Amino acid sequence: MTDNLTLRPCRPDDLPAIFDLTVRAFVHVSIDAHIERQYGLLSGTDWGERKCQAVAAEIAANPDGCFSALLGDRIVGYITTGLDERAGIGRIINLAVDTDVHGRGLGKRLLCRAFEYFREREVPYYRIETTTDNEVGQALYPRCGFGEITRQIIYFMSANEAADWTRESGGKQESP
Repeated sequence: MTDNLTLRPCRPDDLPAIFDLTVRAFVHVSIDAHIERQYGLLSGTDWGERKCQAVAAEIAANPDGCFSALLGDRIVGYITTGLDERAGIGRIINLAVDTDVHGRGLGKRLLCRAFEYFREREVPYYRIETTTDNEVGQALYPRCGFGEITRQIIYFMSANEAADWTRESGGKQESP
C-alpha cells in the first residue's frame, strides 16, 4: 500500500464518498440488490438508498468504531463495526474497498484497525458475514483468521405471491 494511506474515524463530511463507494462495492453482493433485480424497487426505494441509510446509522451509532481509509484526500475504503457487549462480540458490519485499490492490502488494514478497536474494549470475539457471491470476502476473511461457521439461505416473496400460493394450496398449511 502506498505511504500516503491514512486510516481515521469516519467523519460526517466522509458520508457522500462513503455512500458512493457503498453502492459501487455492494452492487453485486448485496442481498437487497439481488432482491431488487428480481422484484424491482421495493416501496419506491432502491437498495442503494436503504444500504446508505443503514451505513449512516451504523456510523452514528458507533462513531469511534467506524473508520475511513484515505489515499491522499480520497476515500478508498471504510469499515463499520458494532458491539454486542453482553455476548462479547465485535461485529464488522460493512467493509468496502474501492476496486481501484483491490489487492493492495487495504481490506486487511481496515480489518486490523477494527480488531485493534475491539481489543481496546476487551471484546473477546469478532464476527463478520458475507454472501456466497462475495469472492473477495470469502478469500480475505479466512486469511485474516476467521473460520466459517455456517451458511444461510435467504428466501423472499411478495404479498401477491403469498396470496397466489394460498389460493393454489386451498389455504391449507403444509406440514414441514
